[in-house]
Amino acid sequence: MKPETIAAYAFYLKKKISQPVTFCEGANNWVSHGQKIAEAVDFISIHSYPVWIKVPLKDAFHATVKDYEDTVKTYPHKPVCFTEFGWATMSNGPMIKEETNEDAQKMYLDQILPWAKKNDVTMFIFEAFDEPWKGSNQWDEPEKHWGIYDVKRQPKLFAKHALK
Repeated sequence: MKPETIAAYAFYLKKKISQPVTFCEGANNWVSHGQKIAEAVDFISIHSYPVWIKVPLKDAFHATVKDYEDTVKTYPHKPVCFTEFGWATMSNGPMIKEETNEDAQKMYLDQILPWAKKNDVTMFIFEAFDEPWKGSNQWDEPEKHWGIYDVKRQPKLFAKHALK
């Protein structure tokens, strides 16, 4: 959808409700072509998935922080939050397959969440629970494995430690 169309919907919605309005999109899309949409929304809501774009785990924290900093720099007068960020625990591609596991998810979240708290950045982890119905019929499709809990509602490594 064209940015102008999304902006028009946001302006329309703002006339109908009193709640703040935003549009969720990847950080790189906001920076590269989100200006029209930014004019229409009350705050910028970004997504950041370093693992999805094959950023190695060792660089993932910095990639997520850069997503935030680049967006804030582009829209200095708009609040910015992460409405989605996370790390898959399984993948048959296109990610770095060896780095999609519970240890990597825990390491990434253990790095980024203290930064968010220290810098007062609102972040919503994607996802609470694995979603086996998403994507293809392949059990190891990454779309199914973003949860910090598995499909049986059992905590994965990050959630086990976070609950202590």
